[in-house]
Amino acid sequence: APFVERLYYARASVPRAATYEQLSRIQPGVRTRSLRDALNRARRAVGPDGCVLVTGSIFLVAEARAMLLGVGSDPPIRM
Repeated sequence: APFVERLYYARASVPRAATYEQLSRIQPGVRTRSLRDALNRARRAVGPDGCVLVTGSIFLVAEARAMLLGVGSDPPIRM
């Protein structure tokens, strides 16, 4: 948090995902309707030359990666 200007919270599409309320108790941020909404807001906020960093669970990052690449889902990984 001390290295970013804004935090946008989006909930991962998994049952155990943290809620906005849980996350905002740790670090205040902007609640979004969806991951797509969070990405759009962040991209608008930083402009064409800015950088958006997606962090969170591997599930959320996989969703964001698939969305940004325009594919149905991120390839599964072995754990």
